[in-house]
Amino acid sequence: MVGLTRSQGPGSASEDPQMFVVTRKQWNAHPPGKKTRDLSLPVANIRFTHTGTSPCGTFDECKKTLKKIQFEHMDTLGHNDICHNFMIGGQGWVFEGRGWSHEPDMPSMYSEGNSQSLQIAYIGDFEDEAPPPELLKAAMEIVVYITRKRMIFHFFKGIHLN
Repeated sequence: MVGLTRSQGPGSASEDPQMFVVTRKQWNAHPPGKKTRDLSLPVANIRFTHTGTSPCGTFDECKKTLKKIQFEHMDTLGHNDICHNFMIGGQGWVFEGRGWSHEPDMPSMYSEGNSQSLQIAYIGDFEDEAPPPELLKAAMEIVVYITRKRMIFHFFKGIHLN
Protein backbone atom coordinates (compact mmCIF):
# COMPACT_ATOMS: atom_id res chain seq x y z
CA MET A 1 0.00 0.00 0.00
CA VAL A 2 1.33 3.41 -0.89
CA GLY A 3 1.86 5.73 2.07
CA LEU A 4 -1.28 7.79 2.40
CA THR A 5 -4.88 7.94 1.35
CA ARG A 6 -7.96 9.91 2.27
CA SER A 7 -10.73 8.35 4.32
CA GLN A 8 -13.04 8.37 1.27
CA GLY A 9 -10.39 7.05 -1.12
CA PRO A 10 -7.52 8.47 -3.16
CA GLY A 11 -8.06 11.98 -4.46
CA SER A 12 -10.95 12.63 -2.11
CA ALA A 13 -11.44 16.08 -0.67
CA SER A 14 -12.23 14.63 2.76
CA GLU A 15 -11.30 16.86 5.68
CA ASP A 16 -10.25 13.81 7.70
CA PRO A 17 -7.36 12.23 5.84
CA GLN A 18 -5.99 8.93 7.07
CA MET A 19 -2.30 8.17 6.97
CA PHE A 20 -1.16 4.58 6.64
CA VAL A 21 2.18 4.06 8.31
CA VAL A 22 4.25 0.90 8.63
CA THR A 23 4.62 0.82 12.41
CA ARG A 24 7.82 0.13 14.32
CA LYS A 25 6.38 -3.24 15.31
CA GLN A 26 5.73 -4.12 11.66
CA TRP A 27 9.34 -3.44 10.64
CA ASN A 28 10.65 -5.07 13.85
CA ALA A 29 12.30 -2.00 15.35
CA HIS A 30 14.24 -2.32 18.57
CA PRO A 31 12.88 -0.23 21.46
CA PRO A 32 14.69 3.06 22.11
CA GLY A 33 17.83 2.76 24.23
CA LYS A 34 16.70 5.53 26.56
CA LYS A 35 13.67 7.78 26.69
CA THR A 36 13.62 10.18 23.76
CA ARG A 37 12.56 13.79 24.14
CA ASP A 38 8.89 14.53 23.63
CA LEU A 39 7.93 16.64 20.62
CA SER A 40 5.37 19.37 21.14
CA LEU A 41 2.92 19.74 18.26
CA PRO A 42 2.34 21.79 16.22
CA VAL A 43 5.85 22.12 14.82
CA ALA A 44 7.31 24.95 12.76
CA ASN A 45 9.43 22.93 10.32
CA ILE A 46 9.45 19.81 8.24
CA ARG A 47 12.99 18.70 7.48
CA PHE A 48 13.63 16.42 4.54
CA THR A 49 16.80 14.40 4.25
CA HIS A 50 17.97 11.04 2.96
CA THR A 51 19.45 8.05 4.72
CA GLY A 52 22.59 7.85 2.57
CA THR A 53 22.03 4.10 2.18
CA SER A 54 21.08 2.00 -0.80
CA PRO A 55 17.43 2.48 -1.75
CA CYS A 56 15.00 -0.33 -1.01
CA GLY A 57 12.65 -1.75 -3.61
CA THR A 58 10.65 -4.42 -1.82
CA PHE A 59 8.93 -4.27 1.53
CA ASP A 60 11.35 -6.83 3.00
CA GLU A 61 14.37 -4.90 1.67
CA CYS A 62 13.03 -1.74 3.33
CA LYS A 63 12.59 -3.54 6.66
CA LYS A 64 16.17 -4.83 6.52
CA THR A 65 17.49 -1.39 5.58
CA LEU A 66 15.61 0.23 8.47
CA LYS A 67 17.07 -2.29 10.91
CA LYS A 68 20.57 -1.46 9.64
CA ILE A 69 19.89 2.28 9.93
CA GLN A 70 18.58 1.88 13.47
CA PHE A 71 21.61 -0.21 14.43
CA GLU A 72 23.96 2.43 13.00
CA HIS A 73 22.16 5.30 14.73
CA MET A 74 22.04 3.56 18.11
CA ASP A 75 25.13 1.37 18.28
CA THR A 76 27.59 3.23 16.08
CA LEU A 77 26.55 6.87 16.52
CA GLY A 78 25.25 6.58 20.10
CA HIS A 79 21.72 7.93 19.60
CA ASN A 80 18.78 6.74 21.72
CA ASP A 81 16.91 5.49 18.66
CA ILE A 82 16.66 5.86 14.91
CA CYS A 83 17.00 9.61 14.31
CA HIS A 84 14.10 10.32 11.92
CA ASN A 85 10.40 10.70 12.67
CA PHE A 86 9.45 8.93 9.44
CA MET A 87 11.21 7.34 6.49
CA ILE A 88 9.87 6.81 2.98
CA GLY A 89 11.05 3.95 0.82
CA GLY A 90 10.18 1.34 -1.75
CA GLN A 91 6.96 2.14 -3.54
CA GLY A 92 6.23 5.15 -1.33
CA TRP A 93 5.74 3.27 1.93
CA VAL A 94 5.89 5.48 5.02
CA PHE A 95 7.74 3.87 7.92
CA GLU A 96 7.48 5.05 11.52
CA GLY A 97 10.77 6.06 13.09
CA ARG A 98 10.32 8.22 16.17
CA GLY A 99 6.76 8.97 15.12
CA TRP A 100 4.72 12.06 15.93
CA SER A 101 5.52 12.41 19.61
CA HIS A 102 9.34 12.38 19.82
CA GLU A 103 11.93 14.91 18.67
CA PRO A 104 14.19 13.91 15.81
CA ASP A 105 17.83 13.54 16.81
CA MET A 106 20.22 15.13 14.37
CA PRO A 107 23.89 16.09 14.54
CA SER A 108 24.69 19.33 16.34
CA MET A 109 24.80 21.40 13.14
CA TYR A 110 21.05 20.73 12.73
CA SER A 111 19.98 20.04 16.31
CA GLU A 112 18.85 23.57 17.21
CA GLY A 113 15.53 23.00 15.43
CA ASN A 114 14.87 19.48 16.73
CA SER A 115 12.21 20.66 19.19
CA GLN A 116 10.33 22.46 16.42
CA SER A 117 10.67 19.96 13.58
CA LEU A 118 9.46 16.72 12.13
CA GLN A 119 12.10 14.95 10.12
CA ILE A 120 11.35 12.78 7.11
CA ALA A 121 14.10 10.77 5.42
CA TYR A 122 13.99 9.24 1.97
CA ILE A 123 15.53 5.76 2.10
CA GLY A 124 18.47 5.91 -0.29
CA ASP A 125 21.33 8.18 -1.30
CA PHE A 126 19.93 11.24 -3.04
CA GLU A 127 22.95 13.52 -2.78
CA ASP A 128 23.23 13.92 -6.56
CA GLU A 129 19.73 13.13 -7.78
CA ALA A 130 16.14 13.63 -6.68
CA PRO A 131 14.25 10.81 -5.00
CA PRO A 132 11.94 8.86 -7.32
CA PRO A 133 8.42 10.21 -7.93
CA GLU A 134 6.69 7.70 -5.64
CA LEU A 135 8.81 8.85 -2.68
CA LEU A 136 8.19 12.53 -3.47
CA LYS A 137 4.45 11.86 -3.79
CA ALA A 138 4.36 10.17 -0.37
CA ALA A 139 6.29 13.10 1.15
CA MET A 140 3.79 15.58 -0.28
CA GLU A 141 0.93 13.52 1.11
CA ILE A 142 2.55 13.60 4.56
CA VAL A 143 2.71 17.41 4.32
CA VAL A 144 -0.97 17.53 3.35
CA TYR A 145 -1.87 15.19 6.20
CA ILE A 146 -0.04 17.07 8.94
CA THR A 147 -1.35 20.39 7.64
CA ARG A 148 -4.95 19.17 7.74
CA LYS A 149 -4.43 17.65 11.18
CA ARG A 150 -2.97 20.98 12.38
CA MET A 151 0.24 19.31 13.54
CA ILE A 152 2.25 22.09 11.93
CA PHE A 153 1.90 25.86 12.14
CA HIS A 154 -0.01 27.40 9.24
CA PHE A 155 3.15 29.13 8.03
CA PHE A 156 5.93 26.59 8.15
CA LYS A 157 9.31 25.99 6.59
CA GLY A 158 10.23 22.97 4.55
CA ILE A 159 13.98 22.43 4.91
CA HIS A 160 16.07 20.12 2.76
CA LEU A 161 19.12 18.63 4.48
CA ASN A 162 21.83 16.67 2.69
